[in-house]
Amino acid sequence: MDSKLLGSILLIVGTSIGAGMLALPIVSAQLGFMGSLMLLVACWMVMTLSAFILLEANLWLPHNSNIISMAKATIGPVGQLLAYYVLILRAVVIFFVTCFPLHIYSYLSGFLLFFLQWFLAPLFILASILLITSIVV
Repeated sequence: MDSKLLGSILLIVGTSIGAGMLALPIVSAQLGFMGSLMLLVACWMVMTLSAFILLEANLWLPHNSNIISMAKATIGPVGQLLAYYVLILRAVVIFFVTCFPLHIYSYLSGFLLFFLQWFLAPLFILASILLITSIVV
C-alpha cells in the first residue's frame, strides 16, 4: 500500500476518532453510567445489524456490486437516489470535518451569535409587541 494513501487514511480516522473522544464524555455525562452504557450498546447493535444487512445484500448480488447498485436492486430507484444522497452527504461531512480547523467553527458560531443578538432579537421583540397589542386591542 502506498504510504501517502495510508497516511491520509490514518489522518481521517484519527480526526474522526479524536473528535468523538472529545465529545463523548460531554454528551454522555448527563445520562450517567448506566444510561451511557445502554446508549453505547444500542448504537453497537444498530451498527452490527446494519453491517449484517449490508453483508447479506453484498453476498446476494453479483460480484461487481457497489452500494448504489445494491440499493437499486433491493429498494428500487428511490433507494438508488437515497444512496447517492447519503454518499454525497458523507463526502461533504468528511470534507468539513477534516479540512476546517476549530477556529473557523468558533469564528462562525461567534458571527451567528452576533447576528442573532443584534438582528433577530429586535425582530422578535417587535413581533411580541405587535402580538401583545393585537391581543389587548
